[in-house]
Amino acid sequence: MNINKYNKKPLFEYDNDKKREFINLKQLVNNNGMNESYVVHALFINTKSKFGDAPVVITDTHMVNAPEHLLEGVQDMLRDEEVIDLVNKSKIGFTIYAYQGKNGDGYSIEWYQVTDSNGYTT
Repeated sequence: MNINKYNKKPLFEYDNDKKREFINLKQLVNNNGMNESYVVHALFINTKSKFGDAPVVITDTHMVNAPEHLLEGVQDMLRDEEVIDLVNKSKIGFTIYAYQGKNGDGYSIEWYQVTDSNGYTT
């Protein structure tokens, strides 16, 4: 058993004092285009959203409001010690993709594990 999971300490080691504005995926695409990659520095669930619990991804520059359909996956990631370790080592990233949904155009996140220059997972 891993009793450490019951300790209440910060999961992520990142510069929490750095000012980061909230932004959504559409705004990121408008600012940077569709081909940009982002390193994940932390994940959390915003429990004070006016639309209910919502996943948030911390990048170098922003706190990104992620789509509600990623909530369960982000909750799972927050319980996964391997994911937390990889995030703390700057080894998890994401790209954005567009899709057509029942409510029109939408954007979502595709997670990836950072690889070295030879293409190997590190």
